[in-house]
Amino acid sequence: MKPGTRDIAQLLSADRVTFCVDTNILVEFQALDSIPWQDLVPNASEIHIIVPTKVGEEMDAHKKKTGRLRRRAIEFGNIARKIEEKSDERVDLRADNPRVTVAFGPVLRRTQLDGDLFELDDSDGRVVAEIAAIMQSCPEAILLADDSKPIRLARQTGLAYTRPMESWRRKDGPDERDKTIDELRRELGAQPLLTVEFPDAVNEHIFEPPPKPTCQSCAKALLDAALSVDKMVPREESIRRHGLARPNPLGLANLSAFHGGVAERSLQNYDQEYQKFEERLREWADLVPNLFRVYHGLLPVSILVGNAGDRAAERVHVELTLARDFRFAPFNHFAEIFGDRLEAPEPPTPNRLFHPAMFPIGAETEVHRPDAFYEQDAPASDLSTTSISWRCEELRQGAQKNLPALIFAERPDARGALEVRVSSPVIAKATRKMAPLVARGEPSNAQLAHYLLRRVDVMPEKYQSAIADALRIHLGQCLKR
Repeated sequence: MKPGTRDIAQLLSADRVTFCVDTNILVEFQALDSIPWQDLVPNASEIHIIVPTKVGEEMDAHKKKTGRLRRRAIEFGNIARKIEEKSDERVDLRADNPRVTVAFGPVLRRTQLDGDLFELDDSDGRVVAEIAAIMQSCPEAILLADDSKPIRLARQTGLAYTRPMESWRRKDGPDERDKTIDELRRELGAQPLLTVEFPDAVNEHIFEPPPKPTCQSCAKALLDAALSVDKMVPREESIRRHGLARPNPLGLANLSAFHGGVAERSLQNYDQEYQKFEERLREWADLVPNLFRVYHGLLPVSILVGNAGDRAAERVHVELTLARDFRFAPFNHFAEIFGDRLEAPEPPTPNRLFHPAMFPIGAETEVHRPDAFYEQDAPASDLSTTSISWRCEELRQGAQKNLPALIFAERPDARGALEVRVSSPVIAKATRKMAPLVARGEPSNAQLAHYLLRRVDVMPEKYQSAIADALRIHLGQCLKR
């Protein structure tokens, strides 16, 4: 059960309050011993801080950075050493008003975390999964975070959470690195700055077959979602809209271009065709997990390209290249496999001597927007492509564009990498970023609904929104391994 406002208020009004902190608390806010905790927990005489293992790893990684992040990492490293030296692995940061203590959370194996509720390969997902495990033995603990994703995960999974006070935020000025960058920018004048991010991955993209056994109710959710889009038109509605055709004295249906209605034969044919269409949809829904299994965990990957500079970048070219055992696939690959088998039959209409198709309307000319990306090199249908690209005439300052790619592994134990190169004639050096790709032979330990939701872009385009809604509703009901 999700804790309500009253439950969290009771936790915050206790004499002893326990917080599990997210990484952003250690980076963006005052030191733990100097925070005015009374602003948030006025009745507490003792504050206990638990630092999840994943948060400690992220702070250690910041030691390799420069400026502010490095200073925060060194500051936290001093606390970590004191914790390690204590026999009870707990350090007093402040003696009173209130007393503040800090300790690391337990080191948890992946199998001890809930991979059905949380994406363990995602940094925020791993942190919140560890906190959920800590709360099993420490139910009074509260997640303290300021970033939206950990809070959203906590809300969706019923964990107690709260945000820090805005007045706790550090009032740091620019560090040495920021000052150097500002000086160089002043010398160069306004310049674009192309950036690349992988929003769906922290360290690597994981390709894995769908979970086993297959959840039959997931297949039903796919079927119901598709049928909610391609709804069957009831017989009564067709007759109400068009009328029912009456045979003429010779026993033939009226074929007038201006009179008549829906013929009885058309209504019967439509019912039969829709039943066949529903059977084809059912076969497709049952087959979906096997299709992912054939391609060793076919995975949509998002590439976020942006311009963080103060001038628009002209003629931006984005190229994606795969190394070793991976290839690109067209997003409509599954649709091509099924052809027109997923096309719903047309509802019955009156017979007409003249049909609009006899008088085709001229095709509209496609107008390209200068600030949008358009495919230049698309994946080939024979699944042999290792490089694809996009082009944008003007990527404005502050803009970010999400470019999707569909990648599959050629074998279950594949290893490789995705390299992204973003360039513009007005920038001397292209921006490059690489992400490791890893394929696993064992099935995913996630719920099938969560697995399919991650890959909804591969579904028929007209059904994607309905399927996404159906799978989100089905997450709590999906069969677990």
